[in-house]
Amino acid sequence: MNFDELKKNLEEKSYTVHFFDTAEEAKSYMAEQIRNTTVAIGGSMTAEEMGLYEELSKNNRVHWHWRKPAEGASKNILQDARQADVYISSVNAISQQGDIVNIDGTGNRVAATIFGHKKVYFLIGKNKLTETLEEAVERAKTKAATLNAERIFKDKMDEKSVDKISCVLSVFWRKPNSCPYEVILINEDLGY
Repeated sequence: MNFDELKKNLEEKSYTVHFFDTAEEAKSYMAEQIRNTTVAIGGSMTAEEMGLYEELSKNNRVHWHWRKPAEGASKNILQDARQADVYISSVNAISQQGDIVNIDGTGNRVAATIFGHKKVYFLIGKNKLTETLEEAVERAKTKAATLNAERIFKDKMDEKSVDKISCVLSVFWRKPNSCPYEVILINEDLGY
């Protein structure tokens, strides 16, 4: 996989793209860029491994359904996330051509990346890169969905567990017209 070529392909599709050697560098950059606003994070092992919630919570109001809401916050965290100014999501896969693929069970994450925020960030570790769109979809359906099902269902995992969290598929062929999108490429294996 070639990060330079991927960056060029994404920029041709109208994304802003930044490349970092480490997750720590990417986290520092995002903390500098995202300040004094409302932020939502979609279900993301990449964001979890980066410690992004804790870092961004220092200077923002951050909504993440993986974290208990702060004292006095709304109990409907998904609704609060839907109304945040900034939305952050990892991806399940990306093709070398820059096709971004996500699979979701509830649909909150894929819906939020498509419309409704003032800015969207995609976090992408090097393990998410594939040669083609077909390989990206396959990676999302098999590798990412299986690992997420194992994380969610643990000892209750059965043959239908992957299907339960694989209800919606989104493919970004280009940057949507709704708002600015920034792709954060990280030269580390992160998330599923």
